[in-house]
Amino acid sequence: MVPTREERFRVLAHQFAPDVGAYLRRRSYPLSEPDIEELIQSVFAVAWRRLDDVPADNELPWLISAARNLAPGQVV
Repeated sequence: MVPTREERFRVLAHQFAPDVGAYLRRRSYPLSEPDIEELIQSVFAVAWRRLDDVPADNELPWLISAARNLAPGQVV
């Protein structure tokens, strides 16, 4: 059975939100934790809107790329 759009997104968020958060925490100093959480939410808002573009076998690199594009200028 093929997962619904919502199911795929829930699995994606559950599986990869910690990794996206870790990336942003390492790269976005000196942002506060609430700012990091807001960025994580923004990354997954983009993922929701573009869910058909998220490769089924390469989700994390796609999400990290989205995080890099959304993060403020101090990201290295």
